[in-house]
Amino acid sequence: MIVLTVDVSYWDVPSHVPYHLFKQWGVELVIIKSSMGGGIDQRCLEHAKLARAAGLKVGLYHWVDPIQDWDRQSGFFFQQIDAVEPEVLALDIEQWWANWYKWQKYIAGQLPNAEVPRTTSDKVIGSYIRVQSNVLDRYGSSIPKKRVLSYTGRWYTQMFQGLGIALSGDEIWIADYNLSRTIIESRFDGRVKLSEEEFVTWYDELYQELEDGVYDGVPLMPDHNQVPPRLWQVDSIVWPPGSSENLDLSIYNDTIEPFNEWLDGDEEPEPTPEPAPVPDLVSLMVYLSTANDLAKAIENSLGG
Repeated sequence: MIVLTVDVSYWDVPSHVPYHLFKQWGVELVIIKSSMGGGIDQRCLEHAKLARAAGLKVGLYHWVDPIQDWDRQSGFFFQQIDAVEPEVLALDIEQWWANWYKWQKYIAGQLPNAEVPRTTSDKVIGSYIRVQSNVLDRYGSSIPKKRVLSYTGRWYTQMFQGLGIALSGDEIWIADYNLSRTIIESRFDGRVKLSEEEFVTWYDELYQELEDGVYDGVPLMPDHNQVPPRLWQVDSIVWPPGSSENLDLSIYNDTIEPFNEWLDGDEEPEPTPEPAPVPDLVSLMVYLSTANDLAKAIENSLGG
């Protein structure tokens, strides 16, 4: 059987999360939001305590904010890592806006999307490289690089030129909901509050698609990273049986034995893939433009 993981944050009230049921669903790992550019997640430690009490492995993720000081936000992450001592770390790379106030007005329906300022590829890539470097410099000897995941979505790598290259070879945790939503529509008429039997059906169909290799979407990073993701976030709207709310659910891209080897650091890392070939002049121009974008981001990251 495949291994499920759940990720939670401040928005998930700890007492409402049915940690005692997770093992029944096949969940082995809970990844908790620890921090972001502006500070720590105030519910992180409580989530970690409850997850550990339920016999679950614990990971922490940091929301990388491209418009906040990169070293300062790394410090927030360090504070939580030292307090929790997680088995897995992750960097959440999905912020496209450059102004929190205007983004909040957009979310509240008070401002059109087009009026929210966008951040730049340089800042997205630079912040990711700097924070990742800080984490590896501090914890690299105790937490191998292959256990520091990079969370993002395919849409995000397409929005910010050069990010696919920057992520190439990293351990990816990708969000792609297409297969789960197809199963929900075809099997349950769009219902997301699932009974125990329905949850098993949903789970088994995901597993079958992975095992048969029918779904193109054991999703790969576009163009540059041809290694399947380590974790695949398959949905965020499913209510598992016994849960009082929907949860973010991910699949570990293998079965329990390789999962445990990965957590223990015994698994051999995947080789870094070769860069995609450049077949014609147009592709060459795009490739050089992307490489230049990445070079600028690295230069900016070194300067802070």
